[in-house]
Amino acid sequence: MIENIENLKNTFTNLQLEVKNKFRLPIIITYSIILVLYNWDIVFYLAFQNDIAINKINFVKKNNNEFKFLRVLIPILIAIAYSIIFPLIQLILNIVLQYLKRINNNITRNEELDQAKHNFNVQLQLAGQQTIQQLQSRIDQLIIENKDLIDSNNSLISKYKDDNTDLLNLDSIYNSEYDKVSSELKNEIDKFGLNKKTNMIEVINFLENYRGYFHSQNIEEHSTFPSFTKSNLDILKKYKIIEVINSGTHQEQYKTNLYGSKLLKHFKLRYFK
Repeated sequence: MIENIENLKNTFTNLQLEVKNKFRLPIIITYSIILVLYNWDIVFYLAFQNDIAINKINFVKKNNNEFKFLRVLIPILIAIAYSIIFPLIQLILNIVLQYLKRINNNITRNEELDQAKHNFNVQLQLAGQQTIQQLQSRIDQLIIENKDLIDSNNSLISKYKDDNTDLLNLDSIYNSEYDKVSSELKNEIDKFGLNKKTNMIEVINFLENYRGYFHSQNIEEHSTFPSFTKSNLDILKKYKIIEVINSGTHQEQYKTNLYGSKLLKHFKLRYFK
């Protein structure tokens, strides 16, 4: 809007300058040209007619009044009108041309904007398709990598089983042995009275939490029924859960061996959950 106002101001300024220029020297030239063209017959008569000068002068004097109004005043009016109307016509033409140019620019901008939007949407769709394709390729790659990892893991497990068959079989043997001994120990404990059975449980709990050498007195000090401690230790010694150290002395020392520790854990997990 401001730009349009500035253009109009510039146009009117140019019009004023054009009118001023027309009323200066150029209007004289314009009037002279119009005067000659409008009175072409008189000019032709005076310039090219084969007659004496006196006759030509008398002709001009005879037609003096008509010459003043028609031959002089009308070219002046035409020259003035030309000097004023022509810049006005030029102004109107400039305004019309600017308006048409503005409309053409708007149409061009709208076409360029529509084309830019179309190109943007096309690029957006292409970028989206490329992103989807990249994601799908990455997903496919991860699926393949996951399958390879599963196959590799299965291969390692299979190899581990093949390399450790003896150990696995040995564990099975140990578990079978633990089950057998634990069952026998459980059956023997079930025949005890309540007091002796309570003492056996206390002895087993002590052995599970104690490491190193111990005397029967170490258990008796914390036992509810200490009189059964010695006989219960003998039963555990029979099942090779504990070993006797310094045998034959007035006070025997005991120690839980590795086999006994594992057997006691197995026994408690199976019968005292």
